[in-house]
Amino acid sequence: MDYGIILYVLAVFFGLLGIFSLAKRTGGKESRKILNWFGAIFLVLGVFMFVWQFGVLSNIGLPLQPLSAVGSTVPQGVCTIGEEMCVGSNAYTCVDGSWINAGQVAGKCGVSGTAQPYQPTATYSTINHWSSASISGTAYYKAGIAKATTTAISNVDPSTTYKYWVSNATHYVEPITFIGSGTKTITNDKAYQNGTITINAYDLINNQAISASSHNATLSSGTAKLKFTVLGAGSTSALPFGGVLVVEANSSISQIICSGDGLSLTPSTKYQVTYSPTYTNYRYVIYEVDPGYDISPNGLQGVTKTFECDFVSSTDPAGPNITYKASFIPANYYYVNDLGDFVLDVEQKLNGLTTRTGYSEQSFTGYWS
Repeated sequence: MDYGIILYVLAVFFGLLGIFSLAKRTGGKESRKILNWFGAIFLVLGVFMFVWQFGVLSNIGLPLQPLSAVGSTVPQGVCTIGEEMCVGSNAYTCVDGSWINAGQVAGKCGVSGTAQPYQPTATYSTINHWSSASISGTAYYKAGIAKATTTAISNVDPSTTYKYWVSNATHYVEPITFIGSGTKTITNDKAYQNGTITINAYDLINNQAISASSHNATLSSGTAKLKFTVLGAGSTSALPFGGVLVVEANSSISQIICSGDGLSLTPSTKYQVTYSPTYTNYRYVIYEVDPGYDISPNGLQGVTKTFECDFVSSTDPAGPNITYKASFIPANYYYVNDLGDFVLDVEQKLNGLTTRTGYSEQSFTGYWS
């Protein structure tokens, strides 16, 4: 039932209860006095709720519309696509299960004026996040729940939510969502040029940097503790939308436990990952990497992240060809044919494929001594 109807029912109930209490004349003087007090309170409460519902108390900030469509705080949680509500004079609409603020829209939420049927001649562009250079590629345009099309939507309806995304061969591009009002120029600056990261390793037990020529990691009392340092670039990014970290080791390693900056605390199942280790008998673990993992704060200075891994073994895996490996596999957006929408994943799972969505895997390979 609509909350507005419930409020009307309660208002009538309290109002009638107040009138009944005031009208009752039986009983002693004291009991009638108490009934009069309660009657006055109930009557005032009922009238106030009724007035509130109609929103005529605008002088204290209530919009002139039913309370059932008004919220006092920013809406939270999951919503139904196309659902709308007001927070003060701001209109909110549901996009992909989340609330988007459309701001003040003429004809809605007490804002004066008449909503225009269309905002004509919308133009679109995608630019590099740091250099503002134009990014071309296959552009997709999605209106509401309809499937995306490669034909630009020029006339955008102010009551409809839209998505715009460009698939580019050298840039990671995040789709943007907008509502068809207030602007005709749609610019997406969430495009990051594909880059590389540098991964270094350090043996925490033996306090030595690891390299193939000078030092290999060793197990001490069945455990090796390695610290990895990840150095990002300034204006490029290898994992702007996150992805996964895969750490593998030989079969004599019984456990691999990792933690660090921007990593999930438990192995990831969020993304589809088809991984082939160096050897078929190697074991591996997969951790989720947070979005924005190596995005520079200013486009000039690369970020530094670290993570540590414990390798536990009951036997000595020594040998010149016994390796361990840490690999970052990026996530990216791709077009889902059946949905007609854009989804973030490591592989094209919803298209029934294992094709990677990102551009390049970044890895470090070390050897046990």
